[in-house]
Amino acid sequence: MNPTRLSALALFVGAVALAACDSTPSGDSAADAAADSAPSADAALSDATSPPDSAPTADAAPAPCVPDRAVWEASVKAQVEQYCGACHGGLMPQYGAPGGFDDYDALLAPSEAHPGARLVDRVAVRTADGTMPPTTWPRPTDEVLASIVSWASCGALTPDPREGLVSSAPVFVAPPEAPADLPFFDLAANDYALAADALDDYRCFTVTAPVDGPRFIKRFEVKLEDPRIVHHVVLLRDVERLAPEGSYSCFDMPEGSDYLYAWAPGQDALEFPEGGLRVEPGDRYVLQIHYNNALGLPNVADNSGVRLFHGPAEGTEYGMVAIGPIAFSLPGRAQTDVEGYCALSEATTLLAGMPHMHTLGSTFRQTILHADGSTTPIIELSGWDFDAQLFYSMPVTLAPGDRIETVCGFENEGNLVQSGARTQDEMCFNFAYVTPPPTTRYCDGASDTPNAPLDYAPGECWPADAQQSVTPIQAPVLIGEPTPLQGGALPPDGLYTLSNMEFWLPSPTLPLGELNVERTRVTAAGQLQIGGVGFALDTLTRLHLALAAGPEIDSDRANTIAGTFAAGPAPGTVDLTRTCGPEGTSTWMYETREDGVALDLNTGEGGLNLRVRLIFARTP
Repeated sequence: MNPTRLSALALFVGAVALAACDSTPSGDSAADAAADSAPSADAALSDATSPPDSAPTADAAPAPCVPDRAVWEASVKAQVEQYCGACHGGLMPQYGAPGGFDDYDALLAPSEAHPGARLVDRVAVRTADGTMPPTTWPRPTDEVLASIVSWASCGALTPDPREGLVSSAPVFVAPPEAPADLPFFDLAANDYALAADALDDYRCFTVTAPVDGPRFIKRFEVKLEDPRIVHHVVLLRDVERLAPEGSYSCFDMPEGSDYLYAWAPGQDALEFPEGGLRVEPGDRYVLQIHYNNALGLPNVADNSGVRLFHGPAEGTEYGMVAIGPIAFSLPGRAQTDVEGYCALSEATTLLAGMPHMHTLGSTFRQTILHADGSTTPIIELSGWDFDAQLFYSMPVTLAPGDRIETVCGFENEGNLVQSGARTQDEMCFNFAYVTPPPTTRYCDGASDTPNAPLDYAPGECWPADAQQSVTPIQAPVLIGEPTPLQGGALPPDGLYTLSNMEFWLPSPTLPLGELNVERTRVTAAGQLQIGGVGFALDTLTRLHLALAAGPEIDSDRANTIAGTFAAGPAPGTVDLTRTCGPEGTSTWMYETREDGVALDLNTGEGGLNLRVRLIFARTP
C-alpha cells in the first residue's frame, strides 16, 4: 500500500480543532452513547466496584499453581508493568485497583479484596476473558496476552486472539488526586445555554489567568458537567491576544494561539512529573468546547471546563505541538496511508502525546528518522478506537537534523473524505508535550526529502507507450474568481503536457489561518492523453503553503487516473468515468483551445469555492 501524499486541495480544507466528532447515533442508542461518552477512570478501571456478576470468582480461576519466578523476572514482569502498571503499579494502586502487580510474592499471596483468590489468579482470568485492561485502554498484543495468561495460569488458560486497541507505548497516567498543596483556577462555560437543535456548536470562552506572578501549570483536569452534550474540550493560550472577549462561536481556533491541553472521550487528568507549562500574569486562555445535542435535550445549561493546578515556575518548561500531516485526502472505498514529516532544528525531548484520528482511522505510527539513517520508534497503534483517545508516555530525545515520520492508516468505505474539523472529516496528529517549548503550533514538512526538487514519474494509470519528457511548472495562488471555461468541441486526440496551473480562492482567510499569498506557490508536472473516448491524466503537485503566523509547508500530491469520457449534462462540461484509480464518475468543466485544453478539476471544495485549473499544451 503506497502512502498517499498530502493533497494540495485538502490543505485549504484543513482544520485546527483537536478532536472532531464521530457520527452520533440516534434513538435510544444515542442516549446511551451520550451518557457513556466520557467514562471516568474510576468507573473504567475499578475492579472493586465491578458488578458482582461481572467479576470472575475464585471458582472460575484455574486450580492454584505456582507460576515460574524466573519467567516472571525475565519477561512477564515487564509486560505486566507496561499494560497494567498504570493502575496496578507500586505500593499504592490507583483508580480503585485491588492491588499492585509489580511484586511476585504479593501476586501469589491471598487477596484481601477477594477472599479465596490470589491476585495472580485474577490476573489470569480477567486478562484471558478480555475484561482487563478495560476496553477503552490498549490491550496487549496477542503474543504478550498469551504470555501473561499462560504464565499466570501455569498453562491452564489460553486466550483467544481478539481485535482491539494495541499500543507499543504505555498510557501516560496522572495520579488520581492532585497534590493537596497546589492552588488552581477554573476555566468554565459558565452555564452556557445550548439549543435543543444544536448538533455541532463549537463554543469558545476567553479568560484571563488569575495569577500574580510567573507560574507553571502542573496538572489539567476536565470538569465535565453534562457528558450527554460535551464532545471534546480544547484549551489554548491566546498568545497574540486576538481572541474576542467572553463567549463566542469558534469553529476555528484563534490565530496565533498555542495548544495546551485537549480532552476527548477516554481521556483523564494530565499531570507533569516535574516542571510544567508557563503562565504569566495577564495571559489569556481560550476554552473551546464542542457541543453536540443529538438527543434534542431542552433547557440545557452547561458549566463544563478545565481546572488548572499551578505551582512555582521551576523545573522543565514544556509546550504542546501538533505533529503530523496537516491536510490530506482519503479516496472512497479504499484503504489509504497518509504521512507527514516533522523536521527539528534543535534538540527536543518528547514527554507524552495524544495520537488523534477520527472514525475512519485504523493505525497510527510515529518514528524518528535520524540523520545517520537509523530509526527509533516512538509509538505504534493498531485497532484504533475513537472512544479511547489517550495520552501515551513518549520519553524520547531528538537531535538537530532528526525528523519525525507520522503515518496514519484509514479505511474509508464511503466517498472521498478530506482532512478537517467537521464531523465527516479526518485528522492525523500526535498532540505532544515537548521541551523546549515549540515556536509553532504544527510540525509538518510533508516530505521525506525536504526542499528536494519535484521528482515526477508517471503513475500506474499512465499508459506505458505514452512516455514523454515533462518539465515542472510554477504558478501562484490567486485570489478572486477565474473566468469561466467556455467548452467548445471535445479536445482532439493526442498527448498534452501541463503548461500552467491556477489555484483560485475567494479570500486569503482559511480555516488554517490567514494565507500569505506572496510566499505561497505551486509547483507541478503532468500530462494528459486523449484517444477516442478514452483518457489518461497523470500529475504530481507540490504546494508550498505559507500562513501569516506560520508554519510553511511543502506538500506533494500524486494523481493518476484513466477511463472514458463523454459530453456532460451542461455546455462546457465533460463526464469522466474512471476505470483506473478511484472508482466513480466526475463532471469537469473544460475549454478546448487552439494549442491545448483547460480543465477545472474541483469547484466548491470544502465549501471554500476553491477552483483548481489545469492547462495543458498539445504536444507536437
